[in-house]
Amino acid sequence: MRPSRSVLVTFLLGWMLLCVSAAATADTISTVLVPFTGGDVEVELTLSDDAGDGTIWGSLEVVKGAGDLRGLFLNIADGSLLSGLSVIGDDVTAFTTGGVIDLGRGSNLNGGGTPCPCDIGIEFGSPGIGGDDISSTEFWLSHDTEALTLALFFDEWVGVRVTSVGDDYDSSREDSAKLMGVLPVPEPGTASLLLLGLLGFGVAGVCRR
Repeated sequence: MRPSRSVLVTFLLGWMLLCVSAAATADTISTVLVPFTGGDVEVELTLSDDAGDGTIWGSLEVVKGAGDLRGLFLNIADGSLLSGLSVIGDDVTAFTTGGVIDLGRGSNLNGGGTPCPCDIGIEFGSPGIGGDDISSTEFWLSHDTEALTLALFFDEWVGVRVTSVGDDYDSSREDSAKLMGVLPVPEPGTASLLLLGLLGFGVAGVCRR
C-alpha cells in the first residue's frame, strides 16, 4: 500500500524541521567586543562545546591594541543553572553569579551603556601589569549536575573589562576600557540551505500531484 500524499508531505516537513534545528546549532561561536567607554581596544571572545562533555570552553584575546584582561561578564538563557556553575582556568582569580557588575579590584562594568548586571562574572589575574599582563586566556565553565550547551549563550550580551590599554605593548599603556558585544546565533550553512531548498521542491511536487 502506497503512502498518501499527506503522509509524504508530513514526513518531508518533519525532515525539514529536523534539518533546520540541526543547522541552528554549532560547536563554536565567537564575537569581537568593542568599547562602550575608554580606550581603543578590541577583544575576541570564543565559546565552544565541541568536547561533548557538557563543559563550555572559552577564550579571550586582545585583537586590537594592547591591554590587560581583567574580567568577563556573561549572560545565560537559563537562570536556574546559576547556582551549580563553576569555572577553572590558569588565570581565573574570582568567580560569581547573579546580578554581577563589579568583581572588585577595579574589574567592573559600571557606567552608561553597560550590558550588566550580568549573570556570570569571571575575574582574571590581578590589578596592574606588575604581577601579570594577560593579553589572552582560556577557561572552562561547567555545572554540578547539568550538561551545558552553547545554545545557552546564543544572542546573549557579554562584557569585558580591560586595563593598561595602549596602542601596542611597547607604548604607554595608561588607559582602560569597558567593552560589550552580543554572541551570535549560528546561521544555517550553505549545504543545509541547499538541502532545505531541494526538500521544498520535493514537497511542492508531491502537493501538485
